Amino acid sequence: MNILLKGKRAVIAGGSRGIGRSIALTFAAAGAHVSICARGADGLKAAAADIGKQGGQVHWGLCDLASAEAIKRYVGDAAAALGGIDILINNASGFGMGDDEAGWAAGLNVDVLATVRATHAAIPHIDKAGGGAVVNISSISGYRASARSAPRRRSCFPASASA
Repeated sequence: MNILLKGKRAVIAGGSRGIGRSIALTFAAAGAHVSICARGADGLKAAAADIGKQGGQVHWGLCDLASAEAIKRYVGDAAAALGGIDILINNASGFGMGDDEAGWAAGLNVDVLATVRATHAAIPHIDKAGGGAVVNISSISGYRASARSAPRRRSCFPASASA
């Protein structure tokens, strides 16, 4: 498949590793200018270096996607660095690990609220660019409980029904 994104400006929330990093590399290889964010500077620097080898402009920013203010700041910085935004990829997951308020809050703050907040922050830039795309990525955890996902582990269904 040949995807051409020459000159498009893509912001990838959760882009330093895994699926987000692969998306960023693919977009850069297709000619897009790319901005990535995550919480860890080392991972961001390494990913940005690899993305930069594709030839496009690269921006990265530290961002705790559980923070509304951090998201607003990062999206604004990314738009300024890239000269606008055409594409937003909401890819991060808080992956709450405890079956308590903190575990649920971690999952909801990043998996749901960060998506809403980043989209709200990016829409004015996408509108100014004349339109674009917002892509929200989720996981199979939305369909099926997993032993790795403690907040989702308890269920009204028997274990055999959720496997």
